Amino acid sequence: MIEMLDTLRRTGGLAALSRHLNLTPTQASAGTDALLPFLLGGFKRYCQRHDSEGQGLPALLKLLNLWGDGEMAAAVLIPGNGSMAAGPALLEAIFGSPEAIVSVASAAAERSELDTAQLRKMLPLLAMLLGGYISIRAAPLHGNDNGVPALLELEHAHNPLDEVLPPEED
Repeated sequence: MIEMLDTLRRTGGLAALSRHLNLTPTQASAGTDALLPFLLGGFKRYCQRHDSEGQGLPALLKLLNLWGDGEMAAAVLIPGNGSMAAGPALLEAIFGSPEAIVSVASAAAERSELDTAQLRKMLPLLAMLLGGYISIRAAPLHGNDNGVPALLELEHAHNPLDEVLPPEED
C-alpha cells in the first residue's frame, strides 16, 4: 500500500484529487490513505471471486482494459482528458452494491479527517487512478507479472475490506 501511495504522490494523483474535489493536499492524502486499503482489497476480492484455474488477475486486467487501462488514470490526472464513467463502474464491480460503497466510505471516514460524502466523491476517482496504474504496471514487460500480485497481496489471506464488508461466500 505504501508503494501505491508513493506512486500517487510522484505521478500527481494526489494533486489531481485535490483539484477535482477542492481539497487541500493534506486532506487528499488523508482521504487516499484511508481509502487505499479498501480499494486494493476490492481489487483483490475481484481477483479471488474470478479465480478459477488461476484466472483471477487476468479477469481483473480484462475489467480494467474494458474501462480504458491507463487512460483511466489520465482522465483523472489531466482535466478534460476523457470520460469519468469508469470510476462508478469499477466500484460496482469490486464492491458489488451502492450500500457497500457507502459502507467503505463510512469506514474510511472513521480513519481520516474527511466526512463520508467527501470520501464517496473521492472513491471513483481513486479507483480510476489505481486501476490505470495497475493496468500500466501489468503491461507485458519482460514476460512477468511486474509485482501486481504482491501489490494486491493475492497470496495473503487478510483483506482490509473484510473489516467493512463480510467476506464473500464460496
